[in-house]
Amino acid sequence: MAYSLMSYLTFGNKITSLIIYNLDDRDHISIICKCLYMVTIAGIYVLVLVPALNIFEDYKSYQNFRYMSETAKRFIVRSMVVTCILFSTLLFPNINILLSLAGAITGTVVSVVLPVMLYNKTYEHNDKKA
Repeated sequence: MAYSLMSYLTFGNKITSLIIYNLDDRDHISIICKCLYMVTIAGIYVLVLVPALNIFEDYKSYQNFRYMSETAKRFIVRSMVVTCILFSTLLFPNINILLSLAGAITGTVVSVVLPVMLYNKTYEHNDKKA
């Protein structure tokens, strides 16, 4: 709340949805901040993508596909994921739309779908029915 108030007091009615868009393009510190923001996004991309791909590569259907080498399978799957992400960024050039969409989807999954799945997994061998 304090951050929002301070941002409003600094930029007034011209405040944008991402505070970094308000920074001056001619200022060297602003350029450095924008570059560091870009590096942060790229780092998060790797931190989120690698564990998800490792989980996918542990599936039996992925491992049962023995018509090509492990390296070729990894290359094809990871290239397809990166290509899908590339097309989604072309489809949504404004990152705010993509962040809102991702937030809405993950919010629904975390609050509605995940509790049911965890409950079913926890009590799958229980004879009592709720």
